[in-house]
Amino acid sequence: MSEVSGPSMEWFMEAVNYKPDHTRAPKNQDEVNKIYVSFAGNLEAQKTWEFSQMKLAVAEMWKEVQKSQKELSDWNQYWIKYATHSRDFPQFAFDCIILYGMLTHHAARDLAQNAWRICEFPERNLGRDAWMEIFEQTGYLTDNELYVDPGWYTVYRGTLEPHRTGMAWSDSLSMARFFARRITYGDQIARVYAARVPHTAVLARFGSRGESEWVIDTEYVKEVRDLGSILEVGNDNGCS
Repeated sequence: MSEVSGPSMEWFMEAVNYKPDHTRAPKNQDEVNKIYVSFAGNLEAQKTWEFSQMKLAVAEMWKEVQKSQKELSDWNQYWIKYATHSRDFPQFAFDCIILYGMLTHHAARDLAQNAWRICEFPERNLGRDAWMEIFEQTGYLTDNELYVDPGWYTVYRGTLEPHRTGMAWSDSLSMARFFARRITYGDQIARVYAARVPHTAVLARFGSRGESEWVIDTEYVKEVRDLGSILEVGNDNGCS
């Protein structure tokens, strides 16, 4: 990485090594841009810096909790201040909710919902076990008063074969096709899967983005039917 004007390489290494007593957040967007330029195309360094910024946000929150000796009700001001990448949002949520227990129940639910919805690949960026710990704390989540009556439901998932039993599903076959098309490239042909799950498997339902998303506890996904590749199950506009 080449060094440019703006934050020094010493500052960057302090951030990477996570030293909150010595490291500061960038003051403005121009300073953030200079930091990115200094990475000279090094994506891993960029991700590392973003992750260190997330840890700084957690550290500042923790200091506030220790000072006030009570849980915080507002996580958003810390997240915005450090402007970390959405891929780090789930880890931020885990640290605040599980690792340090810094949030009121209402704030924890709000943060968990945002962390799942804003991160493009929430399960991949945090892992199933960590997410299950979060859901155990928050309980069922929904962004649009979408609840689940007792019974069994058919849900669909469009993905590559190794990821067929992930947590993110939809009750819309069209939406599963949409996601399968989105991740199909070259010789990586996504497939569409279906599963039957009981209402007790449903951890969350989100509908505000039009994806009709169901977050499922994969322990309940016992049998997954392969409906075929995206080339075999049809190609509509992804709307249900």
